[in-house]
Amino acid sequence: MKRLFQDRLFAVAAALIVAVGITGGLGAVSQLERPFPGFLLLENGVVASVGLSIWPGTAGGEIFQHRVVSADGRAVTSAVDVRALVSRLPVATPVAYELRRGERSERRVIETRRFGVRDFMLLYGMYAVNGIALGAAGLVALGARRRNPTAACAAPALLIGSLWTLSALDLYGPYRLFGVHAMCEALLGPAALHMALGFPQRARLLDRFPWLPLSLYAAGLGLGGFTVARLDVASAYTGSHLVAVSAFGASLLVLVISELERFRTSLSVDVRARLRTLALGAALAFGLPISLTLAELLTGGSSPANALALTAWIFPASVAYAAARGDLLTAPRWSSERTLGASAPSQTAMQSAAKRSPWRR
Repeated sequence: MKRLFQDRLFAVAAALIVAVGITGGLGAVSQLERPFPGFLLLENGVVASVGLSIWPGTAGGEIFQHRVVSADGRAVTSAVDVRALVSRLPVATPVAYELRRGERSERRVIETRRFGVRDFMLLYGMYAVNGIALGAAGLVALGARRRNPTAACAAPALLIGSLWTLSALDLYGPYRLFGVHAMCEALLGPAALHMALGFPQRARLLDRFPWLPLSLYAAGLGLGGFTVARLDVASAYTGSHLVAVSAFGASLLVLVISELERFRTSLSVDVRARLRTLALGAALAFGLPISLTLAELLTGGSSPANALALTAWIFPASVAYAAARGDLLTAPRWSSERTLGASAPSQTAMQSAAKRSPWRR
């Protein structure tokens, strides 16, 4: 453990996760038992694509990614204005909102609610579980990168995913991590593609184009920079948000396919055993997130993004389980042992498999 924290990159990553987690956690706790509009607002006044089935105001998601321009006839410019109004009203008071997206406006009457313990656990509890799981798996991968270079391809996706999830604890107030969340969101897609290309086996594509990961991250940083610079412009934020989450969904699909393909084309018994848990974990964890993130662009953001947290924890859990069972982060090698009465693959068969699979160097 002492050696790990002597690794500066590991220490910085761990400190960043702890700092964001504590800041986000304090922000989440500050919302407990307070009145809220019956939906969640980002700092720029845009209705977040987040909701629980017990909140009538967000049923169907029609108001997601709309900006609140007035409440009970009073003009509002930010979430702070809405929160100030709601805090003065008794719980269950109907409030008439004017919501706008682009050139379209609509009027909705939604009762105020109290953000209770059940709301807290269903929303922030799932965020915390996933953020901690992703962060722990990311630190495991980061700590193993020197003895297994492919682990360095997994660490960014897990760590960025952790920061994105933990910063969401503060996303609906008091808004200290809005910029961090937006930047991480833009980097999720590139990081997932990087993982698909290099973990747990390096793809030949990386040998041909070693600059590819850097170009992906540069594109993500460009999108993130634009988003952060325009956080207070509702239309600009909504557009870049939909691009980022749709790119993330497509990248998750590539990641799942790559892990299943690695498992399918491997002839080695010990490699297949280690890849099975990872491949199944990726498929189970990301099936729902892929559907929701790709639907974001088609539905204009009316899919509840917090549903991503229902299954995402399975993937870092599968990485941890596989690592505990067989040191998944050790570079795989062909088995020379007999298993289930069958001999190890011949050299000719291994060479044939390597030619078929794009995932082997």
